[in-house]
Amino acid sequence: MMWPAKEQQFILSFLKFSFGYEDSRNIVNLANEDLDWKRVAAMAGYHGISSILHDCLQKNREIKIPHSVKKALEKEYFGNIAAGLLFEKALKEIIQHFEHNGLTFAVHKGLGLSTLLYPEPQLRSSGTDLDIFIKKDDYLQVKNLLMEIGCRLQNIHYEYHEMSYIGEVKYVKQEGSIKVIIDLHTDFNPNHWGKVSRFDPEGFWDSLLKVKYNDFFIPCLPVEANLIFLSIHCAANHIFDRLINFCDLDLLIRKYGDKTDWGKLADFARENKSRKVFYFPLNFCQKLLGTPVPQEFLEAIRPGPLSISLVPRKLLLLRDGKPPKWLERYMHFVLLDNPLDFLRSVRIFSKRILEECFIKRKTGSAISEG
Repeated sequence: MMWPAKEQQFILSFLKFSFGYEDSRNIVNLANEDLDWKRVAAMAGYHGISSILHDCLQKNREIKIPHSVKKALEKEYFGNIAAGLLFEKALKEIIQHFEHNGLTFAVHKGLGLSTLLYPEPQLRSSGTDLDIFIKKDDYLQVKNLLMEIGCRLQNIHYEYHEMSYIGEVKYVKQEGSIKVIIDLHTDFNPNHWGKVSRFDPEGFWDSLLKVKYNDFFIPCLPVEANLIFLSIHCAANHIFDRLINFCDLDLLIRKYGDKTDWGKLADFARENKSRKVFYFPLNFCQKLLGTPVPQEFLEAIRPGPLSISLVPRKLLLLRDGKPPKWLERYMHFVLLDNPLDFLRSVRIFSKRILEECFIKRKTGSAISEG
């Protein structure tokens, strides 16, 4: 079977057109090749890029698509705008309450990235939660502040368990009939199997980017920290399976690449044994979207030939749906810089699972329950 298929080629082409990297000739030519439009729309939905596809088709009306697909894309587009308004209301209240109480924090992904990077904020999927990065020492203050504005822990029994192992805790805020999830982060985790990383925030909090969103400002991660987080998120959390993650990386690098300390990032990757979780997402980004990642940076963190050969590119990229569990577990192992760390990671992971079982037995509450 040809890879990438014509539908996958069209998806990459409309992204490049939408971001201004190429003109419309390629997408028009591909659209004339009897595409499976239901597959195109389903893939766009899975990869979080339906709004970008809708906008692209609006700008190229000579491309004819089935009426049912057009209506489905319109529904997703306006649904994303509605979700954005809901998240905006909740985020504005949180930001104002945090700032009023002198708290330092950063918003990442979601509305922050959509405003910082995208031609039009509504083009990026609003996602399913609000991600906020805080100082670990501020957690109790943050918890109290969130409680004051009506937020509650999603699962009270796993609060410190999650903080200890993955450096995040989830809260819920009711907005009418909708529950908004607030995901607090205190660290970046390049090793899915193990504990949180050794991310060093020296100078980090002094370099936040303030982005205006309608009538308020959103504090976003500094450029290098954003690249670290987005790379880890793409590799360790999603094993390269959603194009929206590559779009985020691509747009960030195109906007701030010349202001980025690539040598510092290479040092961080080596020191934190996370070369692979930087190399592969940025290398794939370069291949899929033509992202101008400095070649000397990629060479500085490039894994060995065996590590590269063990990554099943065709099984990971441009998927039609969620990867199977065996592939996720395989990639979590392959992405370890040192395979010997696998045993240590498994010990930590096993301890984490045992603790979860103990908590569930004691409280009757599963970790996914709110």
